[in-house]
Amino acid sequence: MWVLAIAAAGLLFFAVAVRIGGRDLQSPGQLSRPSFLALFGAYSCLSVGPMLAAWQGVWPLPVPTTAAVVAGAICAVTGGAIHVISRVQFRSFRLAWGLALDRLHTGGIYRFSRNPQVIGLSLFLGGVALLGRSGAAMCLVLLFWLCSRVWIGLEERALVNHFGETYQRYQAAVPRFF
Repeated sequence: MWVLAIAAAGLLFFAVAVRIGGRDLQSPGQLSRPSFLALFGAYSCLSVGPMLAAWQGVWPLPVPTTAAVVAGAICAVTGGAIHVISRVQFRSFRLAWGLALDRLHTGGIYRFSRNPQVIGLSLFLGGVALLGRSGAAMCLVLLFWLCSRVWIGLEERALVNHFGETYQRYQAAVPRFF
C-alpha cells in the first residue's frame, strides 16, 4: 500500500537525517547540504503522506461529517496560520531550516513556543486528517510528530552548544511546545 511506502520513505530519510544531521549539529552547529536534503525528504514524505491519505480517505474513521469538518477546518486553518507566521518570522529559508545560526529568534510567536513550526504543521496535518476522516492520515501525523520530537532534541543540544546560557534562559522561560 502506498501509505506504508510513504511512511517508510519518510522514516528512511529521517534515519539518514538523524545520522548525518546529528553529527553536523554537534560539530559545526548547522546542517550540511546532505543532512538538510535528508531532513527535507523526511518532512516532505511525512507531510504529503497525511494529506494524500486524507484526500483518499484511507482507513476511514467513524467520525460524524459535521464534527470532522468543523474540527478539521479549525485545526487546519489555525495550524496553517501558526506555521506560516513562524516561518515568515525567520525571513530566511536558511535560518528556518537550520542551515545558518546567525541569531537566536525569541520574539514574536517564539515568545510563546520554542517550536511553533512543528505545532503549526502538526495542527494543520491533523486538521486535514480529520477533514478526510482518515485513520491512516492520523497515524502519519503521529509519525510526523514523533520524528519532530526526536529532531527537536538534537536541535536543542546544538542550540545550547552554540548560544550557551542565552538559549538555556530561553528554554527555561518558553515551553517547548505549548
